[in-house]
Amino acid sequence: MGTKRGQRGHSTSRRIGELSRPYQQLMETSKAIIRRFGAGSSENLRDANSFFIDIAEIWENYIQAILTKYLPSDYRVVSPNESGGEWLIANRKREIRPDILIKKANRVLAILDGKYKALRQIGQCAREGVSREDLYQMTTYLYHYGKTAAPLLGLFVSPFPNASDQRPDFMTADPRHRIGVLGFDISQWDHANDQRARNTRASIIGDIHEKEKQFVKKVQQYLEEVQAHLS
Repeated sequence: MGTKRGQRGHSTSRRIGELSRPYQQLMETSKAIIRRFGAGSSENLRDANSFFIDIAEIWENYIQAILTKYLPSDYRVVSPNESGGEWLIANRKREIRPDILIKKANRVLAILDGKYKALRQIGQCAREGVSREDLYQMTTYLYHYGKTAAPLLGLFVSPFPNASDQRPDFMTADPRHRIGVLGFDISQWDHANDQRARNTRASIIGDIHEKEKQFVKKVQQYLEEVQAHLS
C-alpha cells in the first residue's frame, strides 16, 4: 500500500513538472524580477515549480524599470515603497506611499499608480472607469505632494488594450493638477513564449522594447507639459 502511494506520488510529481515546463521561462523571469526589486518573500522562490507572486506588484516594478531605463537622466524615478513614504497627518500618522514618483530638480512632477486592471478612462462614474477608492487615493496624493503650489500630474497606468488615449483632465478645485489614464497594452505579447513564436522571439523582444520607448515618450511629453506651467 505504501509502495503504491509512493509510486503515485512520484508519478504526480513528475506530471506536475511536465505541465509546468512550458511556463518555466515565465517563472524564471518572474523570479528575476522579484529578486531585483525585493518583492514578496524569498521563501516562495525555493520551489522550482511553484511560487506565489503579486502580479500587481510585478506590474508596478516593470513600469518603474522602463521609466528608469528610458527617461532622460535628469529625471528621477522613485518608489516610496522602497525609499519610504510621507506622513499624511502630523505626529507620524497615516503614511502614504504612491507607487511611483517622477522628480526633476528635486521637485515632484508626476505620480503614477500602476493598476493591473482593465482601465480605459477616468469615467463619469466608477462603472465607466476608475473606482471611487482609487480616484480618491490619487486625489489625496496630488494635494499632498502639490503642497509647493506647483502643478502635478496623476496617471493610472493600465496594461490592458483599448485604454483611452485622452489627455489628462484638469482638477476642478485646483486646475494646476491633472489626472488621467494611460494605457500600455501588453496583451499582444501573451504568446511570446509559445513554441510557434520561438523563431521570431528576437523580433518580438525588439518590438517590446520599441513599445516601451513609445510609452515612456508619452509620459515624458506629459512631464514636459507640467514643467511648462511651473511658476
